[in-house]
Amino acid sequence: MCGLDSNQRAFCWGANQYGEAGDSSYLAKRAPSAIAGNHRWRMISSGGVHACGVTIDHETYCWGNQFRGALGNGQLNGSTPYPVAVLGGVTFSSVYAGLGTSCALTPNGDAYCWGINDYGMLGDSQPPEPLKESATPSRVVGEHRFESLAIGDYNVCGITQDRRAYCWGYGGVLGNGNSAPSSVPVPVHGDMGWSSLSVGSGHTCGLTADGAVYCWGNNERGQFGIGDTGTSMFPVFVARPGKYVSITAGGNHTCGLTAAGIAFCWGQGDYGQLGDGIMRDRFRPTKVASYH
Repeated sequence: MCGLDSNQRAFCWGANQYGEAGDSSYLAKRAPSAIAGNHRWRMISSGGVHACGVTIDHETYCWGNQFRGALGNGQLNGSTPYPVAVLGGVTFSSVYAGLGTSCALTPNGDAYCWGINDYGMLGDSQPPEPLKESATPSRVVGEHRFESLAIGDYNVCGITQDRRAYCWGYGGVLGNGNSAPSSVPVPVHGDMGWSSLSVGSGHTCGLTADGAVYCWGNNERGQFGIGDTGTSMFPVFVARPGKYVSITAGGNHTCGLTAAGIAFCWGQGDYGQLGDGIMRDRFRPTKVASYH
């Protein structure tokens, strides 16, 4: 886990086996530890066992496990416990670290990805085959101008500047009604205008510009929150406009926050991930228990 303080300095904490805390060590951190270097950051994004960030000078760095090119520094193996520059000479304004794939956006909305390319997750039109990767940024094809990106375990989605959603990667979870993987961005079905997307392990949820919630992909643990476990390759309507102001898709569960600041979760709950005090799956939104 990483975060920024009020002076735009970066800190990380937690497991640090691969140097993902970025403080030049491999020791686990029980409290926030300053990332090495004197950088000031625009943003930080934590992935599986690596993290990336963009400085206020639009320099992009990653650190941690560089297995299969996750750091974008030209290396396919090993680890680096401090920030290393992403290669390629491209200026980025935002960066998104995933499980083993990272993506970034230029100031004008061009998307680039690097790292694991299984199922076409880099979006660069290379064949969507397993055991493919790139250790440097590869441009996402299609001439789209993205406003934001979201990375899951097996696919990437983005919202363009005209509020349209596109996804690429593993088939069946792209929202386009097709079970085939795609190494190029494909439009999510429907004419909704999107404001945010969140990609989980096998499902994606999003908020439209008018505040409606839709989900698609895997629903075998009830992560759509609609009362059943039927999967869908198209967006499924979950909640009316105004019900939630943010939605987050997790592994096999989903959480939403209402305008009143009340949190609800649904889906897989056998490890307590729904926060309702009962370790079992919920097929409908369940209020997160209050704390004292």
